[in-house]
Amino acid sequence: WLASRIPCSGDGGDDAAGGRKVMFLGPTGVGKTTTIAKLAAVQALLEHRNVLLLTSDTYRIAAVDQLRTYAKILGVPLEVVFGADSFPSVLDGHPEADLVLLDTAGRAQRDRRSLEAFKTLYDAFAPDAVHLVLAANMKYGDMMDVVEHIPDIPVSHLIFTKLDETVSYGAIFNVQQEMGLPVSFLTAGQNVPKDIEVATGARIADFLMTPEGERLTA
Repeated sequence: WLASRIPCSGDGGDDAAGGRKVMFLGPTGVGKTTTIAKLAAVQALLEHRNVLLLTSDTYRIAAVDQLRTYAKILGVPLEVVFGADSFPSVLDGHPEADLVLLDTAGRAQRDRRSLEAFKTLYDAFAPDAVHLVLAANMKYGDMMDVVEHIPDIPVSHLIFTKLDETVSYGAIFNVQQEMGLPVSFLTAGQNVPKDIEVATGARIADFLMTPEGERLTA
């Protein structure tokens, strides 16, 4: 019953990413870049798709280098987007890309001026899906504060990371129910391409209701 109350990409049979062009948003420290690398690895190495990585995170120290390292290991191209006007030339340069993943800079949810930059990126990139990335070890109040300060961007999916860094999962259910959006992916750990799975209602219900020692393996 609980699983049926939690809409997830893994239960619908559709592409969990939500389309060809996918944008990722989230506050600092939730693991967006690592999550994107995991997803890129699964798609490129296991699904044999042509993946293009984009990053607009030119603010965080070594952020571009981190994603560039992943891209080199995976053998996929990486482009740095310095402004919204860069998208046309970047995308035109990679017509073979089956999946385009855009990493954005993590910003504090109360930094209104910085958050508004996401709207400019969204309008220029015109993604098929926007995934909001939240860490499972965040407090429910902090998660909802992030949600309430999202700029005027139509978020389509939720991703919960760091499930291995908490023993309390109620906030996942509460945030999902509050937003009414499907959960696309769950991550636990830093291993690439492991430690990521397509979310299902049964999996989240398992986290919510089962003692840790008895929990299902992914």
